Amino acid sequence: MKPVELDCLMTFSKTHSMIKGEKLLREANILVRTMPLPTELGDSCGFCLRLKEDELKQSLKLLQEAEVEMSNLYRIDESGSPNKYVLIKGLEL
Repeated sequence: MKPVELDCLMTFSKTHSMIKGEKLLREANILVRTMPLPTELGDSCGFCLRLKEDELKQSLKLLQEAEVEMSNLYRIDESGSPNKYVLIKGLEL
């Protein structure tokens, strides 16, 4: 069985927002994994959420409705070493 590809990162400026967002997404049955924020993306709160790209719109809508502040979204490019993180711009809800 092929593992589920969690190919996007969601960053937060506050740890409280990240924890609240993680709880909210898990309650909505969205597969999400908490991980340390890659150093090349700054320091923010130090953690981020990793999720599937095809669940981004639903995730953003849930966070917006719950007034959870998110910083940025990145697509993970694992084709090389180290991974590259590409900022996702203009994602519409």
